[in-house]
Amino acid sequence: MIKSKLDDFSWREISDRIALGLVEECFEIGASKKVELQNGEQLIVQVYDFNHDLCENSQSKSAITFGLKFLMSNERRMNADEAAFAGWEKSEMRRWLNEDLFYQLPEELQNEILPVEKQTVGEIKDQPIITTVERLFLFSEVEIFGKNEHSGYGEGSQYPIFKNNRSRRFAGGETYPYHTRSLGPYDTYVTVLSDGSNDYGNLSAGVNFGFCIGVYDQTKTKRSAAEISKAAVFNQTIETVIQNIREVQKQQQDHADQQLVIMVRLIEQINDYVWKHPEYITKNKQLMNYYLPTTLELMQSYQKYQSSREQDRHRAKIIAEIQESFYVLNSAYQTMIDDFYQAEYLDVSTDIAVLKAIASDDKWE
Repeated sequence: MIKSKLDDFSWREISDRIALGLVEECFEIGASKKVELQNGEQLIVQVYDFNHDLCENSQSKSAITFGLKFLMSNERRMNADEAAFAGWEKSEMRRWLNEDLFYQLPEELQNEILPVEKQTVGEIKDQPIITTVERLFLFSEVEIFGKNEHSGYGEGSQYPIFKNNRSRRFAGGETYPYHTRSLGPYDTYVTVLSDGSNDYGNLSAGVNFGFCIGVYDQTKTKRSAAEISKAAVFNQTIETVIQNIREVQKQQQDHADQQLVIMVRLIEQINDYVWKHPEYITKNKQLMNYYLPTTLELMQSYQKYQSSREQDRHRAKIIAEIQESFYVLNSAYQTMIDDFYQAEYLDVSTDIAVLKAIASDDKWE
């Protein structure tokens, strides 16, 4: 499958692209991805903003903030007794998000979520701001509306996903009010009404939570448009090749060729390396110009002859020769991977040799 949408990427692959400084080149605000909770509930999350929230104990910002596209299926109360005196920090909603719901997320997503600092007024609306560290959090009034009509000041800044009342509405079977973490007047929390306007209250309401992935590195040199284009073409080629290999595996059914399993694993390793070392595409032109196209051509030919109803010795011979080529291709791909580690070994060896040379020249008194 060619990865053209956020939903096509795993959470690890999203983090890899963050590490390479390719966030805004690969994704956009509003891009969405399906998430299935371990209890079976289906959610859709979407990109709310880039470089918005401050990482825990750091001056760096998280690369992507996600929030829901549709509310969760069940309403909840902020506190069982409907009181808001505990504020956000001591609320039952906060405990449920970070101690219960977090562990309902897919394990791969749990591993990528980055704790961030959120600012919220304390136990009374006019009290000073309290900073809490969150894995999952509700959004504040100002983060949703861009203003503080019912809440205190200093609770963050608006996310660009919330452009107007229409964008603040959520459907979850039906459109209904949902919570913010902001304290409102008269011992209440601020809520977002079904028409996208704001109000306050303590009744059960919908849940829209957010979380953050990755660290925005301002020191990282951004790739040029040409480098990004090359990397994208490479990734699409890889995905097309893997897709065709998997089609061949389906045709084989119970007689899956172990060499094809190995081939997928080797090609995925190469893909991971190239994303981190894009210069390899230029250094090893045979990979893009010969090995990957040849693999694709052989897989397509294999599918053609396997699905043919003609039973003759020529067809059987071609299939056997293609199967034999799997060993040759895997050997070539393994050699490339060995070269990756050899290059890294040489870099480390050089550093150690320089260290020894400098250390031997130093005279300690």
